[in-house]
Amino acid sequence: AFKDDDWNRFVRISVGGTWNAQPITIAGGVAMMRIIDEERGSIYPRLYSIGRRLTGSFNDRAEDLGVAAIASGLPPENPTLFSVTPLKEPIPPEKMHLWREGAREMEDYATMESFSAGARATYVNYLATANSGVYPFPRGSYILCTKYSEEDLERTEAAFELSLRSLIRNDAVGRI
Repeated sequence: AFKDDDWNRFVRISVGGTWNAQPITIAGGVAMMRIIDEERGSIYPRLYSIGRRLTGSFNDRAEDLGVAAIASGLPPENPTLFSVTPLKEPIPPEKMHLWREGAREMEDYATMESFSAGARATYVNYLATANSGVYPFPRGSYILCTKYSEEDLERTEAAFELSLRSLIRNDAVGRI
């Protein structure tokens, strides 16, 4: 169940940490994978719905505010892991596929990085969201959870709004 090509390409993630190779953690991970496999019919639709909502909300609000920024993730059409990327300039239509479908070649990653607004903008996003109670991984990545309540989702959307406004206020991002 966890070795299919789609899962390996779009869903698998690696999270380093002190306890990730510890035997108790491994046993817990195996037990969790069994639960996920048994309950995948309810877990994945919920995660996909949350991912579409949060990335869509961020992207819609960025467009409304005229901010060059994008939320995109994996799998592209139903992200369960996504990143917020402040941009120094809008992405041209002919390059948008890199964010919508994912990078396919190593040079695609370099192209995507060339649009990044840089470390300052990433830090502005980090501070705005973390200080709002929404903690991103470094560089603005978010891993979704099925236990999000409506209040959690609204809080995340409000944190994204604050982030976008902070990026504008600090002149840390390009405008569209």
